[in-house]
Amino acid sequence: MKIAHPLFATFALLLAPALTQAAFEAGWYAGASLGYSHTTAKTEEDFKSEKELTRSSSPNKSTTTNAPQGSLFIGYLFEPVQNTPWRIAPEIFFQYSPNKNEEIFVIHAKDPLSTPPSSTIHDKLTYNYTFGGKVRVGYVCGEASDLLPYAFIGAAFSPMEWKRYDTSEIQIIQKKTATALLAGIGVEKELKSTHRLGLELGYTHYLTTSFQATDDTEGDINIYKAQPSIWSLSLRYSIPF
Repeated sequence: MKIAHPLFATFALLLAPALTQAAFEAGWYAGASLGYSHTTAKTEEDFKSEKELTRSSSPNKSTTTNAPQGSLFIGYLFEPVQNTPWRIAPEIFFQYSPNKNEEIFVIHAKDPLSTPPSSTIHDKLTYNYTFGGKVRVGYVCGEASDLLPYAFIGAAFSPMEWKRYDTSEIQIIQKKTATALLAGIGVEKELKSTHRLGLELGYTHYLTTSFQATDDTEGDINIYKAQPSIWSLSLRYSIPF
């Protein structure tokens, strides 16, 4: 495969000696990963009403959850410069992880004769599915040239659902697609050129997703903003084809 920019080719050749044997050969690959994630979700919630209500807790919160995660992926590995250890691999993936964040706050009417005098509000945010793509950049090393340490960057999209309810009565259900940026590092080992096993550490940062719903009858405005961040550690298995 030829490189369009000669400066990059020269730079790569200077940094990397030629390989004496084929390793992580160019081509398609597909696989799956299984791991665990730790999520920290920063949320901002508000409830505005013409009835002049006060609340019992801070509108800004940070909650943490842990959940398993699994993904399927397909990508194409290639050499940006022939006969060097550098590898680049664009990859797309589908991931499932039962992520959810819940907050509870109480609102009180300033008028003691109001009915009801207070209400307990529950907010629930779920985002279980993620679709995305990333680019891995690695360098083949090891005595047998069978290790590929790499770094990656990418972007992903998740359908988010926000539910707000009072006691057991659901008042609001809204759905939006959230955008996330991701980055991380990993290492992959090639097993007899037919299988690859790897370990990957990733960080996913969602951009702020805002929800708002207005009750025209009561004049209430419900607002919810969420910004989750996720650390994950996954075991990868792939097969070249």
